[in-house]
Amino acid sequence: MDSICYLLPCMTAEFKADCIDSCYAHGNVMNDETTDVLVKQALPHVEAGADVVAPSDMMDGILTYFAEDAAKLLASNTQ
Repeated sequence: MDSICYLLPCMTAEFKADCIDSCYAHGNVMNDETTDVLVKQALPHVEAGADVVAPSDMMDGILTYFAEDAAKLLASNTQ
């Protein structure tokens, strides 16, 4: 059906009182590690045909990583 849009979230599934959805180590937010986890989650969503893949947070650079990796995946799967 063309009228349905599949929007799938990506999250670390760890709720914190500060509402930051991120990987932590010793009480510190780990930006690069969180970005890696979210991108690894996003790629199967793209492969499955999601129309929109949305991160649950706004880690530095996350949307750029999503776009770059999704573009590589889509380019490698087209003829």
